[in-house]
Amino acid sequence: MLWFDLLLTVLRTLKANRLRATLTLLGVMTGVGTLVLLSSVVNGGLSAIGRTVQEASGSDILRARVDRWTAEGKRVRALDSQDLRALRLTPILQKGTVLPQRLERSDITLGGTPVRTWCVGTVPQAPQVYQLEVLNGRFLSREDVESHSRVAVLGPNLADAVVRSQGTNNIIGREIKVWEKRFRVIGVLARKPTLRVDSLTWNDALAMPETTFSLLRGNRDIDTILIKAPRAENISDILPALSVAIRATLLWRSHQSETLHVRDSSPTTSGERTFLAALQWLSVGVAIICLLAGGINLMNIMLVTVSERTREIGIRLALGARRVDIRTQFLGEAVALSAFGGAMGVVLGLFGSWVVSVVLTHVLGFWPWVVEYSVIGLAFSAALLVGVLFGWYPAERASKFLPIECLRYE
Repeated sequence: MLWFDLLLTVLRTLKANRLRATLTLLGVMTGVGTLVLLSSVVNGGLSAIGRTVQEASGSDILRARVDRWTAEGKRVRALDSQDLRALRLTPILQKGTVLPQRLERSDITLGGTPVRTWCVGTVPQAPQVYQLEVLNGRFLSREDVESHSRVAVLGPNLADAVVRSQGTNNIIGREIKVWEKRFRVIGVLARKPTLRVDSLTWNDALAMPETTFSLLRGNRDIDTILIKAPRAENISDILPALSVAIRATLLWRSHQSETLHVRDSSPTTSGERTFLAALQWLSVGVAIICLLAGGINLMNIMLVTVSERTREIGIRLALGARRVDIRTQFLGEAVALSAFGGAMGVVLGLFGSWVVSVVLTHVLGFWPWVVEYSVIGLAFSAALLVGVLFGWYPAERASKFLPIECLRYE
């Protein structure tokens, strides 16, 4: 039998049994669609986490901080400006960027209403370290820091709240109250993607000169010192050496080893990556179970089909059809069902993953739609394999019928 004739025969058979064929397809569609959808969502999540790391600490950022209390309950000295100066003078760090971060969760007053936000005392180099972009106005300048200016740069979410409270779209030059003091808004940051893997999110933050922060809070302690590594071809190779140098410098400054912490950005995302990796393996398991269920359903339907078409098989054998033709026809029908189900599963999986990415982007700020062509090919190949494996027995059984017995079958 020619392959074109076989294809026409298969299509006519499927058209004549549309409801049965549709029910047969569900298992294969579910398995393939689940694998494509979850693979896309998981890989999109990994891409989102990789980009989100840049929100508060990039892959080339080290963060040094000191616990204020020991395990025995003894209060220890915090980081200060002398520690910052010592790090800047460390030879291996001189080509990098070392800057302080003073941070406090505070209320600011907008139109008489308190709004909870992050108040960050920082310096003009912060945009290069945090990869920030200014949407309107400007960022902090050296003069702002030296003169202890009461100026503020707002994150986009905080800027939206100011717009709503003051009833104007142009908030540059407007005043807001922070810690019962008036601050002039000089800039608004562009929105950055965030999955909130760190406590600080710049979308909700207010940046002010670190000298102003220290003066108003009456506290010269530094919460965190951030060190941006010098440019290098392989950042991961130089980070351990930088970490050792930072620890050595701060220990020389009489900080205690058990309260001193120097880390890069990788620990902030390990939990999320582990969860997504587990979800990816779970999706493979669910897809295999669905494909097996679909294959069993396919075999059951094909056995029923063979029984119902016994007289047709007998007539074709009597007219000279070979047993390989009978086997090929029924095996072709099984593979065609699986192929159609696999194709529909791929389409539904891609559409479902696109919808999920749109929803998660709306909720979380960034979740890309990732199309894994290798996964699509693997899922579709698995659907074809299911058709061959579970369609072989019914096709082989049909090919072994005796013509005389088929013609006598009622």
